[in-house]
Amino acid sequence: MLNSDLNAALKRNTVRPLFLVEISWKDAVTRAHSALGDVHFNGETFKGVGQFGKVSVIKQSTGNSPSRLSLTLSSFDDSVRGEALSARYVGQPVKLWLAALDEDYQIEASQQIWHGRISDGGVTVGATNRINLTVSNRLEDWDKSRADRYTDESQQARHPGDRFFVYVPQMAEYPIFWGSDKASIPLKDSI
Repeated sequence: MLNSDLNAALKRNTVRPLFLVEISWKDAVTRAHSALGDVHFNGETFKGVGQFGKVSVIKQSTGNSPSRLSLTLSSFDDSVRGEALSARYVGQPVKLWLAALDEDYQIEASQQIWHGRISDGGVTVGATNRINLTVSNRLEDWDKSRADRYTDESQQARHPGDRFFVYVPQMAEYPIFWGSDKASIPLKDSI
C-alpha cells in the first residue's frame, strides 16, 4: 500500500516516477537511481544510471511466501566488472524506494517499497555486458535453519554466565493452569 502523498503524486496527469536503490556492500555502499545525474535523497547522493539500470517487476504476494527482485546494470566498463566479480555481495542488504518528481524534477513524495538481502548475483560478458543481482525479501530467511536454540547450552555459548534458559526443559513438560492457584511450578535452585 502506497502512502497518501505518493499515491496522489502518481495519480496526476503527468507522472515522473523514479526508482532509488541502495546496496550495502561489505566495504562500501552504492546508491543509484533510474534517471540521469545526481539526486539528493535522505541526506545521501544517488547516482543516475538511466537506461543502463533495470528493476524487475515487483510482485505483491499474499500470505507469507517469499518473493524475489532482480536488479541489472548493463553496458559497463572493465573496472566495474572487476569490482563486481571481487565483491562479496551475498547476504548484503538492499533497499528500494519509489519516488515521484515534481515539475522541477525534485522528489516530492517517496516510499520504501522493498527491503531484502542479495541472494545471488553474476556477471555476463559478451555482446551485452550485465551485472545481475537477485534480491530476496526477509520471508526467505524463515526457511533457513538456525544454529541457535532456546536452550541453556546455546545461551551459555553466546553469553557465558547468563542462565536465562536454565528452566526451559522443566517448563516444557509442566502443565500450566492460567488464572488458578493450582500447583505452582516446582523450580529448584539449580543455578
